[in-house]
Amino acid sequence: MSFFKKKFYSKPLGLDLYSIARWLKEATYICYLFLFFCLIINLIIMENPFEIINGRLERIENLLENIYSNIGTKESNIIISKIMDIEQLSNYLGLSKSHIYKLTSSHTIPHSKRGKRLYFDKEVINTWVLENKIWTQDDIEKQATDYLIKNRKHF
Repeated sequence: MSFFKKKFYSKPLGLDLYSIARWLKEATYICYLFLFFCLIINLIIMENPFEIINGRLERIENLLENIYSNIGTKESNIIISKIMDIEQLSNYLGLSKSHIYKLTSSHTIPHSKRGKRLYFDKEVINTWVLENKIWTQDDIEKQATDYLIKNRKHF
């Protein structure tokens, strides 16, 4: 019995402050090594996020170049919505839906109806909005002088 007491129980189990500090220091180094290896593995396995962003930006630039090169051509792959529903027209003109319904029921605004749904052509709406132009004083004077020049024979 004395052999076991001397060998196993004569010393403390290594829980003094110096041994705890040394153990924490070694554990910290081990954690640093583990994090370093994890970082290296992630760099090897994972793609560089900046390369991903650059690739996406290049695709966006190519799409924009295609859009700008196809504007005005009939072979455009871009579908630009020319037809609006009542919600889109309300947002486009800044009018309430009830006011648009009132304009359609009085046949004031150009529209098409398919079943219960109302549709509006954007180009026709643009011309309808601009058809009641208020002339400036300079425009009126120019029209008057043009009229007088054309019809000078009568005076």
